[in-house]
Amino acid sequence: MDDLYSQDSNKCLSSLICIKNSVIGSNRQKESVIAQGILPRLIYILKDKNMKIAVRIEAAVTIGTQFLIFFACNS
Repeated sequence: MDDLYSQDSNKCLSSLICIKNSVIGSNRQKESVIAQGILPRLIYILKDKNMKIAVRIEAAVTIGTQFLIFFACNS
């Protein structure tokens, strides 16, 4: 998960994919991601115009996966 904070787009992308795959279908993992404070980094990546588009898209998908399921389970 340290690679999420890397400026290397490939490392960051790999980390994002791992995070996304871990939260899909696991409310415990979703809560863990929120508790670890990863969401601000995902938002930063999404807004960072210097990041490759594939990385920004993966950040958006991860945020969407995180929030849609989390809010659906808690509403």
